[in-house]
Amino acid sequence: LQSSYPGSDNRYLYYVGDQADRDMSAFRDAPRQASQDLRMSFGSFLRAAREDPSGRYYLQAPLVMREAREDGTVEEVWSKGIDGTLRADCDRDLDRERLSAIEVAGRFGHWSRSQLFVGPSETLSPIHYDQYDNLFSQVAGVKSFLLFDPRAAEGLYPFPLAHPYDEYAMVDLQNVDERAFPRARSALEGRGAVVVLKPGESLYIPTHWWHHVQGGAARGAWSISVNFWYSIYRVLHEAPHPLPLHLELELARHAELLLADLCGSAHVGRMAALLREDADDQDGGGRSDVVSLPTRNFLLYRLARLLGPGEVRSFVHEYFPPERFDRGAVLAALQGPMRGG
Repeated sequence: LQSSYPGSDNRYLYYVGDQADRDMSAFRDAPRQASQDLRMSFGSFLRAAREDPSGRYYLQAPLVMREAREDGTVEEVWSKGIDGTLRADCDRDLDRERLSAIEVAGRFGHWSRSQLFVGPSETLSPIHYDQYDNLFSQVAGVKSFLLFDPRAAEGLYPFPLAHPYDEYAMVDLQNVDERAFPRARSALEGRGAVVVLKPGESLYIPTHWWHHVQGGAARGAWSISVNFWYSIYRVLHEAPHPLPLHLELELARHAELLLADLCGSAHVGRMAALLREDADDQDGGGRSDVVSLPTRNFLLYRLARLLGPGEVRSFVHEYFPPERFDRGAVLAALQGPMRGG
């Protein structure tokens, strides 16, 4: 990744413009903010990084993907970009028994992938969540984490699922726009936890927990990390009841996908407004919408069964506030240090 903003505010985000499992048409023209993706060899990355005084290059590369088969075995596919020396180091030094023990102790799914992070000082990954249990290990330099629980979504305003920045928050924690996101400060104040990760240390980030990550290293040195993501596929198919916090956020994702499947991603904001009226037991004209009414009734019924009738209203208002679907606010979000001129 290459930051679009030279200097001390280098930001890096994944921009996924097309996903096969959903309608992305509502935000197909969404601007790419903060960084761009580049494909280059590791040697080219090192040369480009050393020749760039602004320190804008940040390597985030998959090491291995592990796919569970139906017979219970796991197929490993290592990145083609890994040379023989690095692969031999991984085979020799990777403690698979410990990773398996962590999987059992945490009741995780299987270890499904690992990624290598190599960047200069002051790299910033804006606040986001992953749909994996994440064991994050620091090799060199430091990483500073600001963590929030899944229900902090109330104050972080996740991007709509149809946006290329799905799983990121629209709120810029370094420049909170309280007019665009009125609940941000009150919902987040006193809620976060700070962790500074040093070489040889590891941090467990539970699935769906929000994390804002700042790299740190001496001038001219690297911040290097590697992580181990564990699948949550099994948990989703055997969800406990009552739902834990992280699965409430996943449930909200599925509810939003259902609304998009019904009416198209461009109209999810309207459907969310009707859903809030339904949860408030108000009739703002939503009952005359005979197309969406059966789906909304089904959704509210299922939410009541999963969360309890008394929790439906707060769930709908927390995860489907109007600001999340305000097109102006969505397209202006995360514009970085250039916002406002």
